Amino acid sequence: MSNVQYRNSRFRVIISLLASVYILIHGLKFDVIVQSFTIPAFYLAILISFSITLLLVYLIHRVTIWLDKEHDWRKNYKERLWWQFLFAFILPSLIDLGLISFHSMIMGIDFSESPFLLYDYPMIVLFILLINMYYVIRYLFLTDSRKTYSKEKIEKLVIDYNGVYAELIPESELICFYRSNHLIRFVTIDREYETRGESISELEQTFSSRGFMQINRSTIINMTFVKGYSSGQKRDTLNVIFKSGIDVSKIDPAVFIVTDKFLGSFKSRFKDEIV
Repeated sequence: MSNVQYRNSRFRVIISLLASVYILIHGLKFDVIVQSFTIPAFYLAILISFSITLLLVYLIHRVTIWLDKEHDWRKNYKERLWWQFLFAFILPSLIDLGLISFHSMIMGIDFSESPFLLYDYPMIVLFILLINMYYVIRYLFLTDSRKTYSKEKIEKLVIDYNGVYAELIPESELICFYRSNHLIRFVTIDREYETRGESISELEQTFSSRGFMQINRSTIINMTFVKGYSSGQKRDTLNVIFKSGIDVSKIDPAVFIVTDKFLGSFKSRFKDEIV
């Protein structure tokens, strides 16, 4: 199972915007490109192109993360290549073709005679191929230098907190991460920080190998500080019990409820059924 961390959503938005604009203007003369930016309909075309491109990039991103967990490139590259080709190349290509044909039908355009298939679609397919190559190369690079990366890059966690950077050692200082009101909150032994950083799923990928465990859709806890658990008020839930000296009384208790999807992996950390 891989814990490779890819770039955040901002990178995917930027690359999608640049690609969508390029697909629209490639092959045009410079004066035509300049004139296009004065036409309101051109911005609508950019918006549609950007929305479709971002959807494809997000699909490739999610599929790649899923495949990283199930099919390691280094252990069985032939099998992984097949699944990557099928779900992260063929599927996005077909989805794009379907969405554009549907848009053409809405606009009353004969899709079979549209220049899209001849000029734009090959560029989109090339873009999808390049995104896949990025993920493959980044995966191989990060897994090849994983020991160096782990020690030098994420030994300490740096949080941008309202323009102030806080440096933490996760294993000994960080009690948990949890999502609240579109923010990620970092609870330490001394205080709580909030930031618009990575998502819970991205944090789980990064810190699962460092003693952290996801217990519900919104929370990841440091198992170093956990003593055990007790039965929850609702069916198929557990309450986390922290070790003596760990004060989480100011945090909503719902944050520390283990839900059904995560019960098995959480229970496996303990010998006793109930504390």
